[in-house]
Amino acid sequence: MEARVGALDWPPNTAGQVGLVNGEPLHGDAQWVKAAGGLADGIRTGRYAPGERLPTVTDMALAACVHPKVMARALRRLRELGYVQYRSGHGYYVADDPPPGAV
Repeated sequence: MEARVGALDWPPNTAGQVGLVNGEPLHGDAQWVKAAGGLADGIRTGRYAPGERLPTVTDMALAACVHPKVMARALRRLRELGYVQYRSGHGYYVADDPPPGAV
């Protein structure tokens, strides 16, 4: 099943890996890990351009068939890693200068 909301395609093609933390791969089957992987993949491949506003958390959660809290956790992790920024009252945006390589 594929869904599309704005520029968000689902399901992600990440095989459970969403990047590196201190040089070590971050793997997992948790829903938030898969959601973060799908968004990270979109940022790495250029589907989401630097500075681009992402769909709302609710819209992304609906597209991914996950609870909005799951998507919010994924976005928090991507924010910690420098891939997205949160602008109060405006939502999430792709970072202007996201880190290169794996998320």
